[in-house]
Amino acid sequence: MRLKLFSYEGELKNDYCIDDAPSLANAVLNFGGRVVIREDVRHLEAAYRAQKLLRGLANTLKDLWVSHDTLHVLTYAEELAAHLPLFHNLNNIEVFDEPMDSACRGLLNILQNSPHLESLHFLERICLSKHAEEHDRIFDPVPACFLTHLKTVKICFFDESEEVLHVVKSLLETATGLEKLWLQSSGGKRIYDLLSAHSEGLMNCKIAFYC
Repeated sequence: MRLKLFSYEGELKNDYCIDDAPSLANAVLNFGGRVVIREDVRHLEAAYRAQKLLRGLANTLKDLWVSHDTLHVLTYAEELAAHLPLFHNLNNIEVFDEPMDSACRGLLNILQNSPHLESLHFLERICLSKHAEEHDRIFDPVPACFLTHLKTVKICFFDESEEVLHVVKSLLETATGLEKLWLQSSGGKRIYDLLSAHSEGLMNCKIAFYC
């Protein structure tokens, strides 16, 4: 029997390695970051173990469900960013569990190493850290998939706060290949007008609203 789905939820107390799993195309990762961030040493241990696990998934993974905490675990050791594996076959990422900081380096590093990503879904609200907002650091540097393969972005529980609108405007301006943006909101026309006033990206991208 060939492994097609890998799911992990919990603390990264041990090393895990996936080897020789050519049929593994789907993964659900929730590393429980709230528990593992108590000490700096455990920060590093969690980051290295997360990286090791991701290396075993990189070659065959097509769909990734990843939690907010998991992406933050990847930021605990900045030196690992340069060694994050390439996800050549990854087509879809779904981020779940708590509002996601759009400027999180863990998220950005995964996006930068997923050159053929076609869809990105945020199953909870998005937000923007104050530091990123002050320095206007969103999607910087721009992931290659934003320019070529990314076609669909979906944001659940969309609100009209200034910071969230800023994130979406940045997305529309940088993801030049984006074809459709789904926003969960009842304020369709009002939001569309707010976005279209400052974004050239709407020329090529269709915005759809749902409740």
